[in-house]
Amino acid sequence: MPGRVDNYRGTTYTGLVADDMAPGQSRDFVGGFLYVSRGIHLPSFANEADAAGWGAEYAKVMEQYPNMASAAYIGEDMPVADNRITLNESVKDQHGLPVPHIVKRFHANDLALSDYALARGRKIFEAVGAERVFTSQSRVVIHNLGTCRQSRDPADGVCDSFGRTHEVPNLYISDGSQFATSAAAPPTLTIVALAIRQAEHLVGRLGAGKA
Repeated sequence: MPGRVDNYRGTTYTGLVADDMAPGQSRDFVGGFLYVSRGIHLPSFANEADAAGWGAEYAKVMEQYPNMASAAYIGEDMPVADNRITLNESVKDQHGLPVPHIVKRFHANDLALSDYALARGRKIFEAVGAERVFTSQSRVVIHNLGTCRQSRDPADGVCDSFGRTHEVPNLYISDGSQFATSAAAPPTLTIVALAIRQAEHLVGRLGAGKA
């Protein structure tokens, strides 16, 4: 920005643009995103401005930190069947246990949404006088969701609409892993709503002597 903004001070999230629902608009992706202004601390800033940055020119960018404003988009992340966590039997940790192997591939819809959100963000910053804009797809993982997703058919997921697993009748899942997709908004209230519904379901089963 043209002058100091000291974005690391005060509230972390200070502004919000909601583009999570766009009925009637013709776009090359489905779903939406939230665009939030935020404070960004130096380690994160260095990584997100240019993770491979080095040298005199990069140092000049870092020197401009007091003048930097920052925002992030939170977009819907579509499920991809090949995304998974497995154990790597050929690599062991200090305890002799296999280390996790994480596979994360973006859905084509995720990439189209990201391109759109980053372009809109650039326009917002340029409109308020930014002299230089950096955009990148964040390497930060915020919400881990959907690893035990709900489904009607056991072949498509792990649990039913109440979080009860298909294969183990008395095992219930109550966190964000039961999400079928991530949605754009932060998941806390949805997790709470699902937990309340699950509790009412369990009370009904216990009352009927089915649990």
